[in-house]
Amino acid sequence: MELHLENLFTKLKIGMHNQTKEITENIMVKIDEKLKPLLEENTKLKQSVKKLENLVEKLEEEKKSYSDRIALVKLQFSNQQTINILQIYMPTSDYEDAEIINIYNKLSTILEQADSRTFIIQVDFNINAPILRAPALHEAHANGAHPRQLEHRFEPLRHRLAEKRGELLVVEYLQVTT
Repeated sequence: MELHLENLFTKLKIGMHNQTKEITENIMVKIDEKLKPLLEENTKLKQSVKKLENLVEKLEEEKKSYSDRIALVKLQFSNQQTINILQIYMPTSDYEDAEIINIYNKLSTILEQADSRTFIIQVDFNINAPILRAPALHEAHANGAHPRQLEHRFEPLRHRLAEKRGELLVVEYLQVTT
């Protein structure tokens, strides 16, 4: 009789073990089924976070402030082409040459450090009207009249652009309005 009880106990033990194993496997399958959409959503969220991190990094890079007189906007197109739009507000002719040279030095640095060689450069030379009204100070230029007195101030930028002429399209244009 004892042998029968022992066999019965062993069979119950094996049966309970198998039943526990089967229940555990079924529960795990159900949990996996429930977790699968969450894991997929988590993967999508990770990708979205990575895209946002890249966007923030890009915006931080594009946010560079060079001075209150120089603005640089980078336009990134889907074909990975970047166009730099450089807006320059030059000091008036009343300012010291050192400040004007400082602006040209900053421009030179921007041109050297740019990740793209495609620029649109807009310059407001901010020339005082009394200078423009003095006809003796003007000379003819292919693009119109401009003050000779200020010609030397354009030279550093012109030379820098001339060095890059193979890489940059330079349109020399100066419009003076009074």
